Amino acid sequence: MDLQIYIDDADLDEGSLNDMLKPVSESISAWIGDQKKNMQLLAHSESNSSAEKLKLGMNIQVKSKYKLKEPLNFLYTIAKEYKCEFAIAIVSSETGAAEDICYFGYEEGRPDLFEIANYLEL
Repeated sequence: MDLQIYIDDADLDEGSLNDMLKPVSESISAWIGDQKKNMQLLAHSESNSSAEKLKLGMNIQVKSKYKLKEPLNFLYTIAKEYKCEFAIAIVSSETGAAEDICYFGYEEGRPDLFEIANYLEL
């Protein structure tokens, strides 16, 4: 299953995502490099009908809910440090479109692995 876990910028102030772009992308890149798993940095613009939306986070391929534990814990530390929320989205294998499934972070709290696994049907 292909997932995207990225910063949800819906409640961020104008420019806050741009301010955290460099430090967060460097942190995620370094962490992914240490893990050597099926993960990639996600830091690109997604064209919407009216505006460009920047997604900052990671792409991850998982077959088991237990493969989510380390990435979720790491991203939760980022969420606490930068006071942001993360969205978890399933990427469609046919269309490549991402559908948000659930959220965690500074206000939403620690990610619950078993609840997320149920949402993802893992």
